[in-house]
Amino acid sequence: MVRETGPSSVMKVEHDYPVPKLQPGGVLVKNKYSGINFIDTYHRSGLYKRELPFIGGQEGGGFIAAVSPEATAQGVKIGDRVAYSSVFQTYAEYTAVPANKVVTVPEEVPLDVAVSCGVQGMTAHYLTHSAHAGLVKPGEWMLIHGTGSGTCQWAAQMAKLRGYKVIGTCSESKQDIARATGVDELIVYKEAPGTSYEDYTSVDLVPKVMEITGGEGVKAVIDGIGLATWETSIEVLARRGIFVSFGNASGAVPAFPPLRFINKSGFLTRPKLNDYTVTREELMSRANDIYGWLAKGEMTVTVSTSHSREYFPPSIPRPLSPRRLVADEINIGCNRGHTCANNQYIKQSFEATRRRRRLLNALSRPALAPTEPDLATPRVSSGRPLLPPRAGQGGPRLPGGW
Repeated sequence: MVRETGPSSVMKVEHDYPVPKLQPGGVLVKNKYSGINFIDTYHRSGLYKRELPFIGGQEGGGFIAAVSPEATAQGVKIGDRVAYSSVFQTYAEYTAVPANKVVTVPEEVPLDVAVSCGVQGMTAHYLTHSAHAGLVKPGEWMLIHGTGSGTCQWAAQMAKLRGYKVIGTCSESKQDIARATGVDELIVYKEAPGTSYEDYTSVDLVPKVMEITGGEGVKAVIDGIGLATWETSIEVLARRGIFVSFGNASGAVPAFPPLRFINKSGFLTRPKLNDYTVTREELMSRANDIYGWLAKGEMTVTVSTSHSREYFPPSIPRPLSPRRLVADEINIGCNRGHTCANNQYIKQSFEATRRRRRLLNALSRPALAPTEPDLATPRVSSGRPLLPPRAGQGGPRLPGGW
């Protein structure tokens, strides 16, 4: 819970918070994972305004615990393995989610990887596919800042899949990661003393970009850095190029006059994810692209969890580096006296899982894959890694443990 904005110390764990109510047209998701994103710090600090108090987080994934009649009509059912994003209040055991925001996760994609595809993967998709409004074409140059970190590791890979020529930037310690994304050219900054962050004054970016592009500049800049890079991002634009400013990692971009774009008739957009996943069809189109690339091994991602578990199906190559942090659930059991002990929706989800397990056992198949939570047997998390499956449960042996 965040009851006042400020540093990370304002976040407090509360054990008696009620389970959210199932909303019309919605579902209740029992979270297995909650994604941690840079934007969460904007909410917590007050840079992006939220009504107080609030629960942090805006992406997660797990299993459907309850469905509304409207969600049932859409084909969503209890027990479905889903991920979702752009929904507030995910640092919690349960989250109420509009049914049109949940995406069923294919079996070949691990759930923690699917959760990591939410905010960052969807953001990278709309940045490289839509936000530039078609002003950059395959074979033309695009500059992507921060290709050694976060969202732009995704964006660099997607831009290459789209056929763009990509110039990336990164700090010295992240250049191996950035090169592994497949960028055509990489500009490496020195690091600010005592940090892993780029010192943006250590390299004169503009002449380097102009040299690479034969003096023309780039048709699009994807910039999540903000304050430290916005001026050079404008300067390196080609004629009728577009500056896509989507983040504030170094601070917010200040107000500036439109006259700054007169030199080459440039464009500016300041997009956000919700405006590029407006409809169910648009959301699923982006999700299907991402899951398809992952399943084919055309894009890589790794996930770091509180259990330090990494999962690499044969179709997914070993990843570049940890680019997402996903917090595993604190699965407080629904015991007598606990807030959710008598919640009919949670009991309903447990019973559905019991029936499913009995059916699978009857068919002599593994009861549950090790990556799936056993909703029927809540446990109190001790912070220790999950135990391996019992004999006969089956399931693949994962690198570094179960």
